[in-house]
Amino acid sequence: AARRHYTARPAEAETILRELMSQGKPFKHEPMQDSTIPTFHFQPSLLRLPIPELSSTCDKYIAAVTPLVSAEQLQTTKALVNDFAANQGTKLHEELKEMDKANSHTSYISAWWFEEYLANRQPLPINMSPYLVF
Repeated sequence: AARRHYTARPAEAETILRELMSQGKPFKHEPMQDSTIPTFHFQPSLLRLPIPELSSTCDKYIAAVTPLVSAEQLQTTKALVNDFAANQGTKLHEELKEMDKANSHTSYISAWWFEEYLANRQPLPINMSPYLVF
């Protein structure tokens, strides 16, 4: 059977998937590679994730750490975060923005996400989250 080429907006995706699923077996043994709809078919219609501002990320980190550490550790952490934001953090943030501009066809985090989590077929909790293994 010949494959149909689908061009759809996200609103039409559910209808297309239901149609394909009603035709039989849309997924074979490797969903990332073998499917009726190619893996990245809807990629151009997805919204891109914005890169958060460095200051916002640092503030969220401090807020997350605050209930977990002592007052002394919090002061040390704040000093380290401020140093990071003023020095290497600024450079890394600019590099991230440049990488995002160079990959306007996708999100800045997609390549890493696919490489780290979706390409690896081993059990994720054991192989990707070492803190879960005691």
